[in-house]
Amino acid sequence: MPDNAELIETYDGKLRKIMLDMRHDGIRHEAIYHVFNELTLDIKAMAKAESELSPVQPEKSVKIA
Repeated sequence: MPDNAELIETYDGKLRKIMLDMRHDGIRHEAIYHVFNELTLDIKAMAKAESELSPVQPEKSVKIA
């Protein structure tokens, strides 16, 4: 099943709102970057593990650089 583009757009907006709220609360851009970078690394590891544990299906195949 392909990803839901509208749902992705909704969560994109929510994440951007979180970043803006963090900035308004006085958190520096560098710290916000660090938090989101760490989360990105976690997501990358989860995607890699999922792709290695699941049978390969064309629409779920994940390529990790």
